[in-house]
Amino acid sequence: MKKLRILFSFLLLVACRARQDFSQIKTGMSSAEAVRILGRPESRKPMIDSEWWLYEDPAKHVLIIRGDTVVKCITQSEAMKVMEETLKQVDSVKHG
Repeated sequence: MKKLRILFSFLLLVACRARQDFSQIKTGMSSAEAVRILGRPESRKPMIDSEWWLYEDPAKHVLIIRGDTVVKCITQSEAMKVMEETLKQVDSVKHG
């Protein structure tokens, strides 16, 4: 019976994760609204002026949160481009 309960819990978790609808996430919504839609992120990474919430969905979405507000919802590959641009700006200020 315990194994059946564990299996059911796992399947429920997978089903909930599969229903994450990132198209519902809009710039300007609160982080609490985003959590209600997507659930809590698998990890959070502090950045210069924001926090990046990482999700383990197939596209590996990232929510960029500033204060308590969603600034951007992008995929991990798009996030890497944002990070590269930010690092270039920081480097140009350092050496500018």
